[in-house]
Amino acid sequence: MKRQLHESKADLDLAIAKSLDRAPLTFTELKELRDLGVRDLMFDHDLDYIFAEKVLNHVKHECLRLQAQNQQTPIEGFDLDFSSLTRSAPITQKPLSLSESKLRKIIKQVLVEELSR
Repeated sequence: MKRQLHESKADLDLAIAKSLDRAPLTFTELKELRDLGVRDLMFDHDLDYIFAEKVLNHVKHECLRLQAQNQQTPIEGFDLDFSSLTRSAPITQKPLSLSESKLRKIIKQVLVEELSR
């Protein structure tokens, strides 16, 4: 049991080192780091506040990267609920029955929605 805990801590330390170097994280490393906070990184892993913030920022960017990758090629077991600030329901490609005037109307409607926020 102790060996398993030691190996888990070593894997987590490797993931933290990869985050500080801005290297791509695997899905399992990301799941482990996502649950950590600044306090955990500072006290349990001997980072200062700036390095802890860098790790958490990298985790955020990697969550977004994996979410975008999952949209193109699905990742098995992907269950992160991390969302970006992009539109949640983008307009699909132009269907054959959509005229130019209807398309302009849709674009105008989307712009009004975005400007009203």
